[in-house]
Amino acid sequence: YYVDYTNGDDQYNGTSYTTAWKHCPGDDNATGWPDTITLKPGDRVIFRGGVEYRGEIRIKHDGSPGNPIIYKGDGWGNDKAIINGADTFNPDWIRCSSEADCFGNAQYENIYYTDAPEAFDFFDGFYEDGDYLWFSQDPNPDERFNYDNIGYFYEIPLGRPFTLTTLTDSGYFTQSDPHYWDGSYLLVWHIPNVTTPQGITGFDPLTYTITFEEIGGGGIYDDRASYFSILNHPALIDQPGEYAFDTSLNRI
Repeated sequence: YYVDYTNGDDQYNGTSYTTAWKHCPGDDNATGWPDTITLKPGDRVIFRGGVEYRGEIRIKHDGSPGNPIIYKGDGWGNDKAIINGADTFNPDWIRCSSEADCFGNAQYENIYYTDAPEAFDFFDGFYEDGDYLWFSQDPNPDERFNYDNIGYFYEIPLGRPFTLTTLTDSGYFTQSDPHYWDGSYLLVWHIPNVTTPQGITGFDPLTYTITFEEIGGGGIYDDRASYFSILNHPALIDQPGEYAFDTSLNRI
């Protein structure tokens, strides 16, 4: 079967270059043939080279040992096919003018900001010139791809005040502004051996305590230390390629 997102039509039979589908089977936006067909072992879905496919494809059908279903991105045209979920964003960037303009970050002269696009989410993923940008985080992981690896985290010793919705740390949460951590995330390790981001919802400077979205899963460990990291705060931008999103200002 052939898929050409630019010129294809889901009402075609999909069995030739000239009768290619627009959508691949498994795409929720598919209609007609690709919406109803069941792929079988040995079937091939060939995407037109050089054409950008926009969407999400779920693998709903099974091949068999030695006879897989193949999704092929070359062989039709001189270029490779492109499957892309990104939207282009070309804003005007403004350099921070002072530490106060950049949440007290001493690197303010190297930090720029702009208004975020509509419905932007910190976890959507952000690229510059094809390179993936990284969450502002403390501590910085040695390997940015493994940003949720607790080997880089701060320890929460057993016995420190730590509940499903609060964490007290008199050595870390020492800021005076009760809104300092607004919009940031506590990345925390908990039962059953998972690391999840919990949105920080409050901060009490007098008790060095943050409040956050309730930890789900199996709760927190009561027989060993736990671990945490902080994501998404402009003051934590200290390496090239890091970014933060201020929800109150809708600013990246």
